[in-house]
Amino acid sequence: MVHRLNFGGGSRLRRRRSERGQTVIIVVIALSFFLLGFAGLATDYSNLWFHRQAAQGAADAACQAGAMDMYQLQVIGSTPGVGNFDPGFTPTIGAEVNCSASSNAIPCKYAALNGYDGAGLSVGAASNEVKFSFPASITGVATPPAAQAPVPFMRVDITDRVRVLLSGLISGKRTQDVVVAAKCGLVADQAPIPLLILHPHLENSLDIQGTPDIDIIGGPPQSIQVNSDGLLFSTTAVRVMGTAGIDLSQGGPSYTGSSFGTYGTPSSAPGGFVTAGSGRWIQPNHPIPDPYENLAVPDPATLTPRAGPIATPAYGVDGCPDPDGCDQYAGGYYATKIQVKDETAIFDPGIYYVNGGLQFDEKSMVRPSTAAGDGSGGTMFYLTGPSVKCSGQEGLVCSGSNSGKDLTIDTFPRASILCPGQTLDAHLEAKISATLDGNLLLAPCSGPYGGGGTDRGVLFFGNRESNAGAGWGGGGGYLLAGTIYIHQCNSADGTGLGTNCNQSTGYNGHFQLQGGSGSGSYVLGQIIADTLGLGGNSNITMALNPNTTFPVIRVSLLQ
Repeated sequence: MVHRLNFGGGSRLRRRRSERGQTVIIVVIALSFFLLGFAGLATDYSNLWFHRQAAQGAADAACQAGAMDMYQLQVIGSTPGVGNFDPGFTPTIGAEVNCSASSNAIPCKYAALNGYDGAGLSVGAASNEVKFSFPASITGVATPPAAQAPVPFMRVDITDRVRVLLSGLISGKRTQDVVVAAKCGLVADQAPIPLLILHPHLENSLDIQGTPDIDIIGGPPQSIQVNSDGLLFSTTAVRVMGTAGIDLSQGGPSYTGSSFGTYGTPSSAPGGFVTAGSGRWIQPNHPIPDPYENLAVPDPATLTPRAGPIATPAYGVDGCPDPDGCDQYAGGYYATKIQVKDETAIFDPGIYYVNGGLQFDEKSMVRPSTAAGDGSGGTMFYLTGPSVKCSGQEGLVCSGSNSGKDLTIDTFPRASILCPGQTLDAHLEAKISATLDGNLLLAPCSGPYGGGGTDRGVLFFGNRESNAGAGWGGGGGYLLAGTIYIHQCNSADGTGLGTNCNQSTGYNGHFQLQGGSGSGSYVLGQIIADTLGLGGNSNITMALNPNTTFPVIRVSLLQ
C-alpha cells in the first residue's frame, strides 16, 4: 500500500500562478491608462501647437495688411473713404481696437479670412479674440521720423480659446488659451526709385499717345510706378494709345528686364508693353511716396539778382557752340522769366531761381557752358510764378516746335554729359550717339541739388504750390540729364516742403514729354511728377541710375 503525502505545495503553486496572471492584468490596465493619457496629452498639445501656428499666421497677415493701410494713410496721404480706400481705422498712438466692435477694420477682415472672426471669448467654449493697437515704439527697432510716419507701428494680438481633452482632466478646465502677437510697421530705408507718378486718384495719370517708343535703360528692378488708383473719374490709372510702346527689356540693374507697377488698373499690361527676364506688370502695387518731399526750396535772398544774360560770348568762348555767338546766363534770382528766341543760350553751373519759368521759343537752342560757375558742374532751375507758353505747350518750362533744330550749331560730345569719375556703360553707349544735336541741359553733380559727386542731381524743381506743370519737346532731339521734379503739394503745414499734401487742391503738377523728329531724345535721370504725358513721333530713351538711393519708408513685419 502506497501512501501519498500532500503538503499543500500544489495549491500554493496554483495560487502563485493565478496571482502572476492577475499582476499581468493590472500592469496591462495601468499601461493602457498611461498610454491613453500620453496619447490624450499628445493629441491636446499637437492641437494647441496647430492652433498657435494658425493664429500666428493670421496675426502676421492682419498686421501686414493694417500696416499697408497705415502707409497709405500717412506716407502717401490718402484719406479713408476716398476712391476705393477705407481701412476702417484711424492710426492713433496708444489706441486699441477690438475686432468684436470693429469687424470692418482691415486687420479684423484679414484675421477673419484666416479663421479668426474676433467675435470675443466665451467661457468654456471654443472662441477667439482679435485686437490691434498702435505702440509708440518697439524694442530693438528704430522709430522713423515723425514727419514721415506719425504713427509708425501696429501690434495685433489674437487669443484662441481651444477645447482640450485629457489635459482638461488634469487642470479641471475644458479649454486652454493660445495667445500670439505680431508687430509690424513703417521703417526708414534707403532705396532706388523708379520713374514715379504721384497723383493718388486721377484716371490716366500716365498717358502715352501717338507713335513714341519709350525705352528705359538700367535703373532699379522696377522702372515705373503709377500711384493712382484711377478712381477720381474712371477706373484706369494708365493709358496707352496709338502705336506707342513701353520697352523695359533693358531695364533693371543688370539690363535684363524690369517691371512696371501700378496701384490702379489695368490689371494686365496694355498693348505695346515689352519687358524681359524677371520684369513684369505688377497690379496692384502699393504706392511709393515722394522721395523729394524734404528737399528744401532755394532761398532767393542768398542768390545774385539777375535780369537777363550776363554776357554775349563769341563762338568757342565758354563753350558757345554757335558761329553767330551766344547769350550767356549765370545762376541767381530772376524776377521774370528766362526767354530764349532766335538765339543760342548757354548756362553756367549754378542755382537758377526763376520767377516766370523757362521759355525756349522758336529757333532757340540751349546748352551748358564750360565756365566754372558755382563749381557744381551743372544747373538746377527752381521754377515758380506764372506759366509760359510756346508752340501750344504751357507750364513752368516749355520748348517750341522749332527749338533745337538749327543744324549749324556744333554737336555736343557724349562724354561731356558725365560727371567727373562717372563712366558710361556699354548699354547706354550703344543707345546714345557719340555726338548729340539739339537742346541739352545738365543737372549739378555736387552741391545741395547734386547727385553726390558722380551722378547728376535735380535739373527742374517746380514750385510745390504751383499747378502750372511743365512741358518739353521741340522739333529736334534733346538730352536732359538729371531729375525732373514737378509736384504740386499745397501743403497746409507752412513748411514749404512736400509733406501733408492736400489731395483736394494738390497733385496738379503735369509734365509733358515729347519726342521730336530727327535726332534722338534722351532723359538721363528720374522723372517725378503728379501726372505724366508722353507723346510725339520719335523714340525717347530714359536711363535710370540703379545706384542713386533715396530715403524711403517701407512696410515691414518686425516681430
